[in-house]
Amino acid sequence: MKKAYQFYNDTYFQTFFFLPNWTREDLIKTFRIDTYEADQGMAFSHNGAIFIWLKEFSEKNLGFLVHEVTHATNILFKERGIKATQGNDEHQAYMNQFVFDNCYKFLKRTRRKKV
Repeated sequence: MKKAYQFYNDTYFQTFFFLPNWTREDLIKTFRIDTYEADQGMAFSHNGAIFIWLKEFSEKNLGFLVHEVTHATNILFKERGIKATQGNDEHQAYMNQFVFDNCYKFLKRTRRKKV
């Protein structure tokens, strides 16, 4: 099984798991979920944690990470009944940055080990 990177947000008391370079089969076997619509990545909630999966994670596909980070943030807010509006979107911007930065740290850390 591939590694999972865990991080926690103290503001919203939320645990996240980043699942880089996992296959769809890994997801199905581990979480017993159907990835019917997702072939490159997805964000989902499972047992109180929020997961971000990317089939391939590298500097070349950071756009996929940004995409899934947005979904992860939306899952968090939906589960807590928080609504972002144009005049009140700072909390969403904060969470997008927090989740992205923590996932990106994983890429930087794994890249450093290979050098």
